[in-house]
Amino acid sequence: MELDDSIIEELGEMKTLDEQIYECGGIDKENAIIDSMADNIVQMISEGTTIEDALANPIIPSDIKDHLESEVRKRLSE
Repeated sequence: MELDDSIIEELGEMKTLDEQIYECGGIDKENAIIDSMADNIVQMISEGTTIEDALANPIIPSDIKDHLESEVRKRLSE
């Protein structure tokens, strides 16, 4: 998989789910976090990244990956 510098920079700026939950003040904000991550992934896809490559990012926790993928696919179909 080949990534250009802008995508690598974006991936480096993405926070882990734990960091985002801490900043948001609790687990109740998980949907807001998924929403934010989905925004980032949709942006990456609009710049040429495949959904599979975007979701393969190791900072995306496996426990939300399915929900996140569903949200991204929903947004792409709109």
